[in-house]
Amino acid sequence: MKAQHLELLDAVVLDKDLPSLGLRRGTIGTIVEVINTDTFWVEFAAPNGESYAMEFLKASQLLKVHQLPKTEIKRF
Repeated sequence: MKAQHLELLDAVVLDKDLPSLGLRRGTIGTIVEVINTDTFWVEFAAPNGESYAMEFLKASQLLKVHQLPKTEIKRF
């Protein structure tokens, strides 16, 4: 599998459950600090913007969220 490139302020999703942290696979967060090429400080926040968790996570625990601008969405 090709390594993904993660950057500051990227939206990411957890790839694995982290029960010891109270976080589940699929939880969306934001990279708020790049520690090194494999370690990131990720903030998890409620829709109202209130932070409920901040954790140091490895790239292998995260998937980058990709969104296409509305103009690039193909109609079927």
